[in-house]
Amino acid sequence: MDNRSTNETLHTTGFLFLPRFAPHEATASVASHLGEVIDLPRMLHRSPVPAVQSIRPRHKYDSPSNIYSGTFGTQEFPLHTDLAHWLVPPRYLILRCLRGEPDVVTDLLDISSFINFLGRDIAEGAIMRPRRVRADSPTGPLSVVFNRSSMLGVRWDRLFLSPMNLRGREALEKVTATCQIALRQKAVVLQDRGDTLLIDNWRCLHGRSSVSERSMGRRVERVFLSRIF
Repeated sequence: MDNRSTNETLHTTGFLFLPRFAPHEATASVASHLGEVIDLPRMLHRSPVPAVQSIRPRHKYDSPSNIYSGTFGTQEFPLHTDLAHWLVPPRYLILRCLRGEPDVVTDLLDISSFINFLGRDIAEGAIMRPRRVRADSPTGPLSVVFNRSSMLGVRWDRLFLSPMNLRGREALEKVTATCQIALRQKAVVLQDRGDTLLIDNWRCLHGRSSVSERSMGRRVERVFLSRIF
């Protein structure tokens, strides 16, 4: 894989799809070849989470309240960035297919389209805070549009972030009132074992389509990266 081409694609589209990428290799090994893996067990010592997380569809009644399935179950997951409540969200994430289902789609929306949809005044003025206050996380303020190391980024999660100002409320109302399909720009199906989706978590939002009963066997693994090689 060409590193320069990878970086250019990520900068342009916010994601890179690698079909059937090293299908027989463990996700931890693939992630360590692609970039620097974030050691979540070390960072989240109060609530240990493995570096490689297994993601499967769940019904609401079978899910804890602090994950998306606890609110949405098998319904569509709204567009968001992962760990948006962190002061500095992880830069990259990998979604890697172990068992795919052809009717389950990962939706992707680039940062420019999101800012244009909100309007620059709203996007740049919106301030949020984590909905749940934790001792090991900031309580706010968190800008929806941020600049880090000369890189423009976006954080968004209408489930786990709450508005702190008028622009934040306007942003939340505008996104909530809009059908997700009206925002959809790209769609990727993780169908075959090894299908790997590398997402720039600062420059691309992602979501998931609804899951039918026949597709409850879907299995995906997720890893966060601080940088790519």
